[in-house]
Amino acid sequence: MRAGTRPTVTGASREVHPGQSLQIGASGGAGVGHALSVDGIESTLLNANIATAAAETVAFKGPVLLPSGGAVSISLAPSSTLSFGGTINGSASLKIDVPSGAVSLAGKVGAVTPLAALSFPRVGAVTGSATIAVNGGGKSVNGISFGRDVGGIALTAAGSTVTGCTGAGIRIAAGGPNSGWSRKLSGFTVTKCGTGIDFTYAVDQSASQAGFHGWTVSGNTVSANSAHGVRLGADGGGRSSSSALVVSSNQVSKNVNDGIRVEGT
Repeated sequence: MRAGTRPTVTGASREVHPGQSLQIGASGGAGVGHALSVDGIESTLLNANIATAAAETVAFKGPVLLPSGGAVSISLAPSSTLSFGGTINGSASLKIDVPSGAVSLAGKVGAVTPLAALSFPRVGAVTGSATIAVNGGGKSVNGISFGRDVGGIALTAAGSTVTGCTGAGIRIAAGGPNSGWSRKLSGFTVTKCGTGIDFTYAVDQSASQAGFHGWTVSGNTVSANSAHGVRLGADGGGRSSSSALVVSSNQVSKNVNDGIRVEGT
């Protein structure tokens, strides 16, 4: 899994080859209740998917490299904990799915080689203390995306960038708890995508039941996108909800269509 000296893996372990998945807590995996800790002196090449069958703790303590042009999925069971103590680099799509669990990004993401895409379909909380860089290369639909089942978000490091995505630079799906969560996104420059920051509803959602509660999007630069700068979408009935949503102090300029577009009623 690593370039250079072999990493140390704590807990029951097995060798994982490209194209395979590491199942933790399943038959042939690391066993229920065993944490996976990967400590690479140089870097760990994460060229396989990771999944757990029960709540586990998965920690990458050193730098992580993703396969160029590939896609890596980390899908942990509810209430698991995932942490990256070092940097993450590589022009791959990274999906992190940890329902009601905690995700920590301590090092810079994509600072040397930007990720192609970064998505969080379901997660209890995501915190990041360093910058994030995503470059879709004109291929990735969305740069950074948050699914409808996300809790707390704190990604506020100045100097983060998203560019080269055909869809949204940052896509935020309606949903999640109606109260009690803080979701903050700031410090990003989003450019040369479709829509810069897109708040959107799924086809089966109603604005009366789901919204963008707790989101604060401020201090970002959104420019030179081929569609809108910031878009608040509408549900299938033509309604939208901006309840408890704060979009302020962003620099929005030179987008082809509307700088800020609010759809629905």
